[in-house]
Amino acid sequence: MGVTRYRTFEEAEQALWNFAPDAAYYEQVRAMFDLAERLRDHSFKPGLTKFRSIADKDRAVSLHDQ
Repeated sequence: MGVTRYRTFEEAEQALWNFAPDAAYYEQVRAMFDLAERLRDHSFKPGLTKFRSIADKDRAVSLHDQ
């Protein structure tokens, strides 16, 4: 992916506009909203959690996903 240089913030902002969205664009938007919904889940307690093993971690995550 190349680097694009802009002279002003407005030029950079206009480069983000999409006047002809296709199916892939809408799929990306849907995926973004799905990710935001999953990140909003607060059932994990804040901070770090230590596990004795990978298996213990996998069990905790699988219980959370149910």
